[in-house]
Amino acid sequence: MPGCICALVSGLVLAAPGTANKRVSEASMLVTGTIVFAPDGSVRSYALDKPEKLSPAIKAFVGNTVAAWRFVPVVAGGQPITTQTRMHLRLITAPAEDGTYVMRVGGASFTGGVPGEHVQSEFEVLRQVPPKYPPGALQARVGATVYLAVKVGRQRQVLEAAAEQVNLDTPGTARQTAGLRDAFAKASVAAALLRTSPPANSVLPPDDSYLIARVPVTFSINQPRARADDDYGRWQPYVPGPRKVVPWLDAAQSATDGVDTAPQRSVLPLAQGPQLASPPTRN
Repeated sequence: MPGCICALVSGLVLAAPGTANKRVSEASMLVTGTIVFAPDGSVRSYALDKPEKLSPAIKAFVGNTVAAWRFVPVVAGGQPITTQTRMHLRLITAPAEDGTYVMRVGGASFTGGVPGEHVQSEFEVLRQVPPKYPPGALQARVGATVYLAVKVGRQRQVLEAAAEQVNLDTPGTARQTAGLRDAFAKASVAAALLRTSPPANSVLPPDDSYLIARVPVTFSINQPRARADDDYGRWQPYVPGPRKVVPWLDAAQSATDGVDTAPQRSVLPLAQGPQLASPPTRN
């Protein structure tokens, strides 16, 4: 069930869906933490990062949501094991007719805890100069986050890149938003494909020629932005874009839930972390 927030959403002006103005009708927040689940997949415990920055309503909602989860058991040595994993949870809120705000889960992803997972040093090539801001978006004063799927080879070179989803921070007409999303996507992909790294000894297993990860690229009119830590626990404007099909992702990678759950300045390997037995609540 969705959760109700009686207090105002701090720092945002939200409009009811269908209003013809530039105010956003939804806001989102990325909450992270650690979960421990039992060999049967049931959740034993969890801990949220920076709980002092989260309101009691948010902490209660996350607690009720996590308690109902069940994971696909992780097996090691032929036996299911107790597993600890990192959690990335996208919360979404929107105004209800009675003046309260209704909260729901937009997506969840998990990293760590699976035996044999690859280390992430292969993706250091992605931590370079960000792409150029599209001139039209800069003039319109629109920001965005582009979620790239990136394939990195044994020598840390970017082999392929594609934009899976582009979320804007400002609404507009269908034509306007489509054009802006396309411009942000092209700028991010072009920059990713140009990135290189000095040759290095690969940590990939001998049978693997590449790794695939999801990488968020943030564009903000207020650059240079404050540290990502400063935004934690704050609702942000949320104008999500459609999820695009990436032809070179396999079925498991394409089915990964929570495209826009990767935190800023992070690299999340695809289809490597623990998986929920069913999708997170999406009321």
